[in-house]
Amino acid sequence: MDNQKKTTTSMDNQKGTATRRKKNWVIGGIAAAVIGLGTAGAIIFGNQKPTVEGFDANQVIDDSISVEIVEPLINFDISKALAVGSIGNLETANDIESFRRLMERNKQEAESLNEGKIVIPKIVLSFEFNSAVLNASTRALLEEYAKVYAETNQEALVQVEGFACNIGTKEANDFISRKRAENVQHILVQNGVPEKCVEVKWYGKSRNSEFKFESLSQYRRTEVSIK
Repeated sequence: MDNQKKTTTSMDNQKGTATRRKKNWVIGGIAAAVIGLGTAGAIIFGNQKPTVEGFDANQVIDDSISVEIVEPLINFDISKALAVGSIGNLETANDIESFRRLMERNKQEAESLNEGKIVIPKIVLSFEFNSAVLNASTRALLEEYAKVYAETNQEALVQVEGFACNIGTKEANDFISRKRAENVQHILVQNGVPEKCVEVKWYGKSRNSEFKFESLSQYRRTEVSIK
């Protein structure tokens, strides 16, 4: 009987130990689950990232947005370009062919730089002695100049300067240089240049010492340039 009691007691002890182990496993599992959930929650809420539940595991959604702003390419538009003169007005045309060549080059450069401006070269219009009338070739050059200017935004100032040679009195040369400049202004306005954009000056022979031309005919002229 004593042996049976001992055996029963031993079996009870084993059952008790197994029960305690089972309880410990359950408690441990619950604790691990709580810790795991707590860690996951800390990760999720700490990073403030939304999650989506997939088949394998919770996946973090990357909600960051990368935006690249690309400036639109604007082609050169001569109608919005400001007309400017060359540095020191060194670009000079005496006939329509040379003017067109210079303008073709200047347009290509303006399109390449795309800075909203275009260089218009100075033109020189020659006159006969004691005359303020333009011949056919000089008038064609002036009309071409006006045409090019009219294609721009028409904000630049066109300067017209009349000159005369040294022959004759000061009064006579002042008068003829003025008539030359005013005739040029009239043709510019007729061909699309706003009158308010044309500034007229005349000097007679007062500035001839500034120039060293080979012949007197070169002094009888009107210069047109962008101021």
